[in-house]
This record gives sequence, structure tokens and C-alpha cells, in this order.
Amino acid sequence: MTRFKHILGLTAILLSTTVPIVARAGDRDRANVAISEAKGKIDAGDKVGASTQAPELQAQAREALMSAEAQLANGKKKDAIATAHHASELADQAITSADNRKTASERDRRHDAQDAAIAAQASAANANARADNARQSVSDANGRADLAQQSANAANMRADASQQAAVNATAQADMMRNMQHPEPAPSTTTVAVTEHDSMMASAAPTHRRHRVAHKRAHRMHSKTTTVTTTHQ
Repeated sequence: MTRFKHILGLTAILLSTTVPIVARAGDRDRANVAISEAKGKIDAGDKVGASTQAPELQAQAREALMSAEAQLANGKKKDAIATAHHASELADQAITSADNRKTASERDRRHDAQDAAIAAQASAANANARADNARQSVSDANGRADLAQQSANAANMRADASQQAAVNATAQADMMRNMQHPEPAPSTTTVAVTEHDSMMASAAPTHRRHRVAHKRAHRMHSKTTTVTTTHQ
């Protein structure tokens, strides 16, 4: 019994001396694990752009990691564990912030693209409207030109009709004037010119054998020529 008590006493002494050693060894391992975990998260944050999207948090996580490594090197294992855990938390926050900012940036980019598309559509619609207005203006101008040409043609026709009416009126006035004051009939003067052929007796030659003298008679012809002279 005494021997058993002695063995228990030795065991107790051994446990009292070995437990702190195991505990100390466990704290170092936990500190190393915590530091390694913090390093992995910080490296992951660098890969997803935390250094640019959340630079302040990423820098704080890196500073906390360096502090944890320094504390472990100085034997402050529990402090190193706590500081390494804080570094991991900061690294997680940096990754989350980077993701949120990237998501917001992507959302803003999509919104900007949508706004640009809407603006482009509106600009195209305005351009089409201006083109339609221009075409309508040209059409209206052509319509006004056609109306002006029609008006000119109508004016020319009225002018021709007025001129013809004036000619007709002049002709009617002349006819009425002639009916009221007829012109005298033209006078005709007839001049008769008479040409006469007369019979003339000529003495016959005297022959010695015959004493009787014969007279040769010449016929006188009469010819009448009528000359008509008309006077207005």
C-alpha cells in the first residue's frame, strides 16, 4: 500500500511537470496554425483583388499577421494566436469587401451599359425623327412648288381667257359699230369708149378707054369698149 502511494506520487509529479510542457507545445502549434490560416486568407485576398478593392483592410490583415509572427517568436503564443485570428478576420473582411465592390462595380457597369444602350436608342429615335421631319419638309416644299406651278398655270389660263375675251369684245364692238353705221357701197363708173370705122370713098383711077369713073367705097367700122372704174 505504501508502495502504491509512492507510485501515485511519482505519477502526480510527472503529470505536473509534463502537462505544462504539452500545453506549451499545443499553444505553439495552434499559433502556427492560426498564422498559416491568416497567411492563406491574405494570399487568397490578393488573388481576388482585395489589395485594390479593399486595400485598407488587406493592409491591416497583413500588419496583424506580422504582429502574430513577432509575438510567437517572442514566446507570446496565446497573444500570437489571438492576433493571427484577428488577421484572419481582417483578411475575410477584405475578401468580402472586395467581392462586394466587384459586384457593385459589375452592377454599375451593367447599368452604365444599359444607360448607354438606352441613350443610343433615344439618339437613334431622335435622328429618325429628324430625318422624318426633313423628308416631310421636302415633301411640303415640293407640294408648295406644285401648288405654285398650278397657280401659275391657272393665272396663265386666266390671262389667255382675258385676252381672248378682249379680242371677242373688240370684234363685237366692231360688228355693232358696222351695224349702226354701215359703210357706203362702192360706186362704179362705167366709161364707154366707142371706136368707129367709116366708109370712105376713094377715087378710082382714070382709064382712057372708059370715061366712067368708079368710086371705091371704104367701110367705117364701129367698136365699143366698156371700161368700168369702181370708187370706194
